[in-house]
Amino acid sequence: MKTKTFYSLATVIFVISAYFSHMHLEQKINVLDTKISSFDKENKLLISSINYLLDNTKFLSSIPTSTIPKPKQYRDLEKYPFPAMYLHYLEKNGKKIRQALIEESKKVQKEIISMDILVPPLKSESDKGLNRVKEKAIKDYSGDLKKMKDIIRGSQVFQNLSELKQGFELLKKSDVFEIEYINNRFDNPAEGGYRDLVLFVRHKESKILAELQLHLCSIINAKKEAHGLYEEIRSIKGTAKIQQRSFTKEEQATVAMLLKESKDIYGAAYLKSIAGEKCVPKSKKYLV
Repeated sequence: MKTKTFYSLATVIFVISAYFSHMHLEQKINVLDTKISSFDKENKLLISSINYLLDNTKFLSSIPTSTIPKPKQYRDLEKYPFPAMYLHYLEKNGKKIRQALIEESKKVQKEIISMDILVPPLKSESDKGLNRVKEKAIKDYSGDLKKMKDIIRGSQVFQNLSELKQGFELLKKSDVFEIEYINNRFDNPAEGGYRDLVLFVRHKESKILAELQLHLCSIINAKKEAHGLYEEIRSIKGTAKIQQRSFTKEEQATVAMLLKESKDIYGAAYLKSIAGEKCVPKSKKYLV
């Protein structure tokens, strides 16, 4: 801002000097008035943009990440058979809660028409997904589905921070869901620079948790580009873990390079959103 202000002042001074030698006083005053008016307008726009950014980033920083209870791990799954009653409870309530998540998201969409809604099927709807749900429920929560956070998932995709802020405020007023935990990855981005706001919301009637992610469109689009880097990093980490060793110097350098590249991709995407660049989601998967 200081640099821009300096150059703007320098422009005004230069204009005064250039015209002073051959212009009448009245002409000089008129030119000076025009330049000062332009200078004020330019700086008001600059200050307005900075205030917009500060207001929305302060808002994001003010949302604390909740202390999410860590699941108790059970290694011997045979001791904790999956109770049929929990499966029945999931089948009875899962689709209803998913539909409620869609309806609540559509209420937000009425206020923010540029928002997109993404809601995948229940994890339990396929045999593979159901087995994973059962395994995780037993292993992490002694079979208690009410403690699981991502059986039902949804996303709201916004054009900019201002709209995301508005969407969050609307969700806080929901009569159907209550925000129980928050993971603010704008304030504390993921290792590779990925940012979003993850809400774990409790369905008030059934008491089941659902996961609702608030995204910026530009970052969602960047995820497709950065995902390959994430997979490379995960592969290197996985190999080292299996072999029960630390990274080699070469692996350490490679991971550092991949992380920097990932952060650059997400950082550029975040700036696009701040600049107000219009964004269209590249993927229509799970679009409601």
